[in-house]
Amino acid sequence: MSNRSEKPAKKRGGSHAKRRKVRYDRIAVVVIPLILIIVLIVLLCVRGCSRSKDNTSKNTAVTTASQQSGADETTTTAPDTATSTTSLTTTTAEKAADSEKVKLSASGVKEGSLILVNSEHALQLSQEELNLKNVYEASRSGDTVTYRVGYTDFLMDADALEHLGEMMDDFYTATGYSSLEVFGGDYAETQTGLSFNLKINFGDGTSDYYNAEKYPDYSWISEHAAEYGFVVRYPEDKDEYTGQSGRSYVFRYVGEPHAAYMQEHDLCLEEYLDEVQSHTEKDPLEITVGDTDYKVFYVPVGGTNDVTATVTGAYTASGDNMGGYIVACE
Repeated sequence: MSNRSEKPAKKRGGSHAKRRKVRYDRIAVVVIPLILIIVLIVLLCVRGCSRSKDNTSKNTAVTTASQQSGADETTTTAPDTATSTTSLTTTTAEKAADSEKVKLSASGVKEGSLILVNSEHALQLSQEELNLKNVYEASRSGDTVTYRVGYTDFLMDADALEHLGEMMDDFYTATGYSSLEVFGGDYAETQTGLSFNLKINFGDGTSDYYNAEKYPDYSWISEHAAEYGFVVRYPEDKDEYTGQSGRSYVFRYVGEPHAAYMQEHDLCLEEYLDEVQSHTEKDPLEITVGDTDYKVFYVPVGGTNDVTATVTGAYTASGDNMGGYIVACE
């Protein structure tokens, strides 16, 4: 028996196990961060996609809301409920839809073909604010001079002047006379640009104020003036309303339907405006001129706030210079 003591056998694989453990540690150091990065990227992508979907949903909702709003606006502005704005509708008729709401400016009550200007109601517009044209120049704009003008600096409202020219041309065609003379007269009325005085030049150096009864050869004007929108401003026996004695030679432009009614019912401007004020949109004054039916009503303003009126077809709106509008719809 040998006395040499046996050395314990070495455990196999010890150093290799350590090396493997070291390698695993190194791999873990590299892999785990990569895994974390990947997980983070995935989370970010998921979150981004979620936001994208939310935004898409929101955009779709906004678009839908916008489209719905547009649809609502279209519905709101349909012909029967539409609203447009008017500071002043001129005497030339505007064309409305079947039923339309128009906004009438509070400041517009001082202008228009039906403004009342007398001792109690002064003109509130300056000459610069009125749409005036030279009457003398207008009388010579055609091929034939059909009427005379007393003053070369006489001015009238453009719309009234156009109707005056048409009336004088037709008078000349009907009678062959071009001896009627237009001139300014009453200061307050002349300022409006809607009024003129008329006299007859007889061609022998003499003249006289227009009077259809006294000079029947010239009665065509009195018989047809309303067709062009003109009335006698100061009729006989109306001084208690107008404050002026009767003058058959002072004509005033008011517009065709109003002139027709005033002539038919023997009303001066003050009386007519008083009658119209009692008629509302629901209870209009009905006027028939030829084949055209008009509905005329009053819209009070009475302050600084704009008002609305429901109109149909062709319409005019004029202030009365007293606090409201006279609206006429065809």
